[in-house]
Amino acid sequence: MLRKTGLLIVTLFLCTQGYAADKAPATRTADQELTELVALYIGSYLSRPDQGARDGRPILMRVAAVSPPPGHGWALYSEMRHDGIDGDIYRQNLLVFDEAPGRTGNTMTSLGFTDREAAAALIDDPGLLAAGQLGTVEALGPGCTMSFKREGEGFFGRIDPDTCVITGKRGDQRHIEIQTLLRRDAIEQLERGYSADGQLLFGNKDGIRYVWPRIDLSEARPATGEPQP
Repeated sequence: MLRKTGLLIVTLFLCTQGYAADKAPATRTADQELTELVALYIGSYLSRPDQGARDGRPILMRVAAVSPPPGHGWALYSEMRHDGIDGDIYRQNLLVFDEAPGRTGNTMTSLGFTDREAAAALIDDPGLLAAGQLGTVEALGPGCTMSFKREGEGFFGRIDPDTCVITGKRGDQRHIEIQTLLRRDAIEQLERGYSADGQLLFGNKDGIRYVWPRIDLSEARPATGEPQP
């Protein structure tokens, strides 16, 4: 299956390079950067135990290329599991990108799934979504797209809390800020929420991002906590 996914990535790369050749210079740059951004995003990452969502339990994050839904040339499946490959799912998202002609940058929208268990099969069967076997839902809101810019050898993305506003469980309005730094050896992330008057509700007040080192999947420990043979 790894070979199948690799072929998918290569095919998408070649297609992107082909249609980019006929576009204006600014758009070609955006297309080329998107190709690089997607390639950098794909991989497996493991947080430290003290940086997981639950005390002492690391989170394994896997990002894989999948066959995109209609209207998109790229799509990524992002999955987080407590402890390891067989751990319970913490979060799942479908990541899609704005590929409109004439754009000068790259933005990403995160979608959720109507059936989380069925969506988990995307890791092994990246064609499920394009085949119409999975349903998606809006994860946050219309103003919650992430804008990327190049930073060194990687890319920095941010969701602006001024435009990303959601309704909390208590019916209150919350402004959401999310930062993602894609590095060759890791992903860094920060999530913060603010009240309507700008008070920090959750997240690191000093803006320190969690670091998820890139790993070989064999390094991920199983949910039982036992070492790999």
